[in-house]
Amino acid sequence: MLGVVVAQLFRLQHSINPSKTFGYFVLGKPLAAILEGAAMLTALVGAHRFWRQQTAMTRGKCWAGGWELVFIGGGLALMTLALFILLVGVDLSKEL
Repeated sequence: MLGVVVAQLFRLQHSINPSKTFGYFVLGKPLAAILEGAAMLTALVGAHRFWRQQTAMTRGKCWAGGWELVFIGGGLALMTLALFILLVGVDLSKEL
């Protein structure tokens, strides 16, 4: 869902003379594709965790943590940081 929002908002930021190499209009589609891919990967990791949880429950156990939570949390933190850096970079390049 975030990929669609990013694609639409970055396309709306179209200026009269946009940069052909680095700007909101140029980065919109690639960023949206990356975010949609990350959403699919998160769904796959979630399905794997669900399968592990169900298998553990048949044995009378329960998984309280695991690599899935670290993977999703770390990936979310890295993608948020990368998006923030790109947005700051675009704003700084527009001021120059």
